[in-house]
Amino acid sequence: MGISMRHVVWCAATLSLGSFFYVLTLEPMDETQNPRAAALGRVTPRSAKILHVRRSLAMGQIVAAERQTLELRQQHPEDLAAVFYRAMVMEELGRGDEARSNWRVLALLTRGLDSWQQRYSREQVVYYRAWAVTGLGRLDEGQGEFERLADRLEAQSRDEQGLIASSGVHYNLACYRSMAGQLEAAMAHWERAVELGYMGSVDEQGWWAVDPDLEPLHDIERFWEIGSMGMGRDTGMRGVTGAGEG
Repeated sequence: MGISMRHVVWCAATLSLGSFFYVLTLEPMDETQNPRAAALGRVTPRSAKILHVRRSLAMGQIVAAERQTLELRQQHPEDLAAVFYRAMVMEELGRGDEARSNWRVLALLTRGLDSWQQRYSREQVVYYRAWAVTGLGRLDEGQGEFERLADRLEAQSRDEQGLIASSGVHYNLACYRSMAGQLEAAMAHWERAVELGYMGSVDEQGWWAVDPDLEPLHDIERFWEIGSMGMGRDTGMRGVTGAGEG
């Protein structure tokens, strides 16, 4: 069995993301030598825990993620992100009943959009609700929510020439279109995001390979090829090609 482009890129992306999370959450930084140290030091305990969960998921450390999400939920029982990541981890562990329980809680919490405005934007609440109903098996409803999110973001982001110049916006559109089942459009936004330099900043490297929003694209080999091109700008992966089918 050969090594495909997907395997090569997945390994490189995971290592890149692991290095970033080490720097962000574990490595000590001298504020006199690194101006970012003071800002990163102000990360709230809740935000830091979410970063640890994402790191564990990206590195395949599902047992650690299970422990971290349980603690996160106990400390923040009605926080949207806490419930979301707990549901995700339960899905990964194959604990369907617990996953559905968390998806139901998330669906209930996201009914009242106004109550979350201090911490979450309306768009973020709708995003979590779309995931909640998708997790509960209401796929058409979930896809409709993601499609409406994408339509609104696209309409808000086009300039006078009708173009979208932000790599981050294209990345988010790729995520929303992917979850909406619009895979062709999602791939177009993903390619444009990379063309505009999405991989250029350290905090973006690697997450795309494990981002659940983009999972519907994982069976498309071109998705991994595009990702490898972006990573090649900073990781020396230029010219890497697949060595056969996975």
